[in-house]
Amino acid sequence: MSRRASAFVCTVLFLTLAPAALAIQPPQTETGQGLELSAYEKVRPGGAIGVGTRTAASLAEGHALRIGWEAFNAEQDGGWAIRLDTRSGLPALASGKGIPWFPGAGNDLSGPEPT
Repeated sequence: MSRRASAFVCTVLFLTLAPAALAIQPPQTETGQGLELSAYEKVRPGGAIGVGTRTAASLAEGHALRIGWEAFNAEQDGGWAIRLDTRSGLPALASGKGIPWFPGAGNDLSGPEPT
């Protein structure tokens, strides 16, 4: 391919692809300062997101999560404090004595101190 043909192909590709780069620009904010996370927020009138935690013991007596965490605590000989995310029910914080994942002489998590 000649030098002139290569230049022509490059020019055509550039003119074809350049508008696509302009189409994927992040939205501008009120301040015009470029990308801010607030530009992607979708406000839901009357909606609020809870970001708190609660203890497993605060759940209803027969709740499956409470039963599961109480069984875990009993299996590990007690001493565990578990805080659950109110949105998902997943543990946000679990604190207690160490769990020996691997049996044997190399495991030194026998103390009662929380990990």
